[in-house]
Amino acid sequence: MIVDRLVLTPYEIPFAQVFSTASKHLQKRRGLVVELETEVGVGLGDMAPHPGLPDADWQDFLGTAQRVAAGLVGAKL
Repeated sequence: MIVDRLVLTPYEIPFAQVFSTASKHLQKRRGLVVELETEVGVGLGDMAPHPGLPDADWQDFLGTAQRVAAGLVGAKL
């Protein structure tokens, strides 16, 4: 099975109330919807960084995910 297409769509979901952890107060959840297409069909999923990561790491997460996705197109699963 070969990956024909892989699309990452960022999402951001605000919380109705602030969510507090031991080290952080979160107001939203960010991640990526993953759409992967092969000759067999289309699969959907999501991935998101750990909520405890600093906001600055979101760009690193996004950049890494985009590089990995680009490398998977054409790959055999």
